[in-house]
Amino acid sequence: MPKTTKHSHLKLHHNTWVFRYQIPKDCQQFFGKREIIKSTGFKEPEIVDALLFRDRDRAKIQIAIRDFRRGKIHSEPSLVEGREQATKDYDEVNRGIRAAVRGDDADKVDILDRVQGDIVDDWAEKLIDKLIPNGMRTITKIGTETGNPDMWGIIKTEYPEVYKQIMEQVGIVRTGFSARLDNFLKIRDMQSKGKKYQQEHESKIKEFATVFPSINGVSHREVKLWTRKLEEKGLASATINKWLGILNNYWRYLQEEGLAPEDSHPFIKQRIKKFKKYERQTFSIEGARRLIEENTYQSLRYPYLIDFIQLGFLTGCRVKELCEIKEENIISYDNVRVINITGDMTKRNTSGARKIPLTSKIAPIIDKLILEKTDDYLFKGVRNKLQDRTGHMSKRFSAHKRKLGFASKIEVAHSFRHTANTILSLQRLNVPKEHREVLLGWSDGNDKSMSTTQYGHFDESYPMSQRLDDLEKLGQEFWFIGSGKKPSTY
Repeated sequence: MPKTTKHSHLKLHHNTWVFRYQIPKDCQQFFGKREIIKSTGFKEPEIVDALLFRDRDRAKIQIAIRDFRRGKIHSEPSLVEGREQATKDYDEVNRGIRAAVRGDDADKVDILDRVQGDIVDDWAEKLIDKLIPNGMRTITKIGTETGNPDMWGIIKTEYPEVYKQIMEQVGIVRTGFSARLDNFLKIRDMQSKGKKYQQEHESKIKEFATVFPSINGVSHREVKLWTRKLEEKGLASATINKWLGILNNYWRYLQEEGLAPEDSHPFIKQRIKKFKKYERQTFSIEGARRLIEENTYQSLRYPYLIDFIQLGFLTGCRVKELCEIKEENIISYDNVRVINITGDMTKRNTSGARKIPLTSKIAPIIDKLILEKTDDYLFKGVRNKLQDRTGHMSKRFSAHKRKLGFASKIEVAHSFRHTANTILSLQRLNVPKEHREVLLGWSDGNDKSMSTTQYGHFDESYPMSQRLDDLEKLGQEFWFIGSGKKPSTY
């Protein structure tokens, strides 16, 4: 307990002056507590500063108590609660607007604006009744006594805190940031993307709207402060920049709808300097051997997990590509058996569609999986609501490698691709960058080089027989997979 002193409302606690003020019973609902306790930040010798701190805060509390007892202010919903309610009320207000304006009238801007204004004004009066004692009757009475007909001027003067809250909530209802989100998700550009892409836009925009509920509150300066807070939380630059891109897409849509000012661009020139919270690492050859040869509960219960890992290293495929392979994807092309990775099996917006030759180490694994499969796909999996079926294998692999002591979020299944690319880039294997891009369906981060090639012109300059030879080189590095012996280079 703080030590008692002769200075009222001040106590010593661990050599620091603490301010304490008991709230009267009839005012506790307004303050939300029975006692205000606050550190002054001043040590015992700094009593003069502590007394000044006490006098300032005590005066504020006493004024608040006096105003509350006189009916000038009263217990009101928190700002967060108000924002949530206003966001919900937006839909109700717009239903009223749509019901009031029908048919051809909906195209008449002046009628639409008038109807919207009337409905929002009615809603604002309800908000005043909720936040101010006796609501509009009190405002009317003050206006009569003072001869001031300005309702909002009276509220701003007599109830400044309530005025701030009402203005923000009215702003949300008039131009809520997420107001057109449903319509935005229905435009062609959004519909042409996958469910995961749409859901990511929806969740990020809604999350941003909890911080900036009104369009009017979004400015270049405020967005910069917001991104700095995200950086302080440890979010990677790529994550923040992706979020800014999503919000900028939506902002442009709001501008097209006439809701956001055309000369305002709060989300551009905000990109964060590159910083990755987790830098994915490649697996060493010894690490790959441990993943394949050392048993865990997962690998013993799900033997096909080892097949999954081996194919990952031998092909450099994405997890999604591996999980989408069917027997019908194993075809013959230019007299070479290949895995035909089609566009719908791979990552969007890349040239990941390609044909992967079956090497002497890949072919036996594929044939085994075809014999053992229980449905159309070579690997087990169930599609989630985003039509993704990688969850089963990803969870099995994560549990397996975690048991073996591999790092979380750094040494991951996607590292199969990085490992394959790193090995193929070894000088002694002599596989040029352009050929690695074809084999792996990967541009090493440069989308342009992938999207412009489409691999078509490589059919002659990089025939399937040569691709098979290059992938055989990759397989030889994983000497412990299938038959073979340890190369002299190890």
